[in-house]
Amino acid sequence: MDDKRIPKLRFPKFTDEWEQRKFKDIAQRMSNIGTSNEETPSVEYEDVISEQGLLNKDVRQKEEIKMGIKFSENEVLYGKLRPYLHNWLSPNFQGVAVGDWWVLKPINADKNFLYRLIQTPQFDDMANQSSGTKMPRADWKLVSSMKLYIPIDMEEQERIGNYFSNLDNLITLHQRKFDSLKELRDGIIQRIFSRELRFKRLDGREFENWVTKELSEIFTERKVSQTITEDAPLLSFTIEQGVINPQDKKTNKRDFLIKDKDTKKFALTEVDDIIYNPANLKYGAIHRNKLMRGVVSPIYAIFYTEQNPAFMEYVVKNPAFIKNSMKYLEGTVIKLMTLKPRDFLKLKVEVPASLEEQKIIADFLMKFDETIDAEQKKIEKWKELKKGLLQQMFV
Repeated sequence: MDDKRIPKLRFPKFTDEWEQRKFKDIAQRMSNIGTSNEETPSVEYEDVISEQGLLNKDVRQKEEIKMGIKFSENEVLYGKLRPYLHNWLSPNFQGVAVGDWWVLKPINADKNFLYRLIQTPQFDDMANQSSGTKMPRADWKLVSSMKLYIPIDMEEQERIGNYFSNLDNLITLHQRKFDSLKELRDGIIQRIFSRELRFKRLDGREFENWVTKELSEIFTERKVSQTITEDAPLLSFTIEQGVINPQDKKTNKRDFLIKDKDTKKFALTEVDDIIYNPANLKYGAIHRNKLMRGVVSPIYAIFYTEQNPAFMEYVVKNPAFIKNSMKYLEGTVIKLMTLKPRDFLKLKVEVPASLEEQKIIADFLMKFDETIDAEQKKIEKWKELKKGLLQQMFV
């Protein structure tokens, strides 16, 4: 194998080939032990937003004293516990890294370049060849001897490192906008359901007072079992995404393992049905079917309503409602406790008596959600761009 290569994508002006170096010649692993205090705070896995490499809190406000590996300004913290990719570049203060961290000091390498290098697929593939079984960790003996290509020209390293820093800053700005929109949306929902915020009719008149209803007055359980057909294809249901096509699942794509698909009976769902997972409602596994008519696993509980289904989705997804539903969980093992449909229908909620008000509220909140979803898609696009650039701008 040649010991020199060039990346597929690089900045103009730079033409020299990149040279192969062992990782231990690019970064030195620091091992000095220290104790946290006001001037040298501790940084743990839980303090870092893994995807963004940012601190999620002011670690200098911590009061508990902890021991860890000392790190200095501009050194890189690499989370060696797999597969949790917690990486962080310390920009402006000293501290101690508590937990499964490597503290890496750049050697003849730009700090920003080193930070991006450990995010590349090439580095990650090698780090994943880890030792350990229950809690696999990246193996320093293996990683330190791995060979990577880097530009010898420090200016090129700096250009690459700064480019990705700017890209990360852009992603962070969009993420903060997304988080702010979600926080604003959640606050508005709370004000709506507490009736602190009320809408009026189109002619300016006020709506009637909200009424208390048992869910049995709002929902009817749909109990239709059938096989997969052309007009009722197999769908998936996830905590994060709700009703989706099986191929769109981000994880656990196990639908292809289902035996006897052609003869197995599934549960029918129509558009606007409310579906929840009896075992995972506590985690927010309740959504409206916004996708299409189809069938899902019979483990899910399915309901339809003559009220406004979009509004009712906001009712049952409200954290206050989910918290209240926990009183009716059945089972002896906490992790396996479920909310049966009969108990779900016994729950009481306060809702607008007017279908017009329900629709106005639902339309308003859905517009808000569309804005949030659009921002989320922007973030995902920027992340995909970064992923692609990491593959093309490094060898």
